[in-house]
Amino acid sequence: LQLIDYLRTNRDLLLEFVAERLPKMKAVTGEATYLAWIDARESGLENPALHLEKEAGLFVSDGAFFGWPGWFRFNFACPRSRMLAGLEKLASAFP
Repeated sequence: LQLIDYLRTNRDLLLEFVAERLPKMKAVTGEATYLAWIDARESGLENPALHLEKEAGLFVSDGAFFGWPGWFRFNFACPRSRMLAGLEKLASAFP
């Protein structure tokens, strides 16, 4: 139960961060998962996952591989400090 609460808080922080700091993006999560899908189609980038790797050293899964071009997958099942550092990298790559 503690792990579920921890992941729920991480999920909520991620959703809040994207809504507040990345207004051109939208994050969605499913039930019973530790993955968020982030819609970066408004960025105009063909491959936002590659952009994140090159510009911020942040490695995410390219949504095109899963049939969702312009989206990327962000894993929030990690220590909160690491997740927040990743979100800051994300924000720095999409000012």
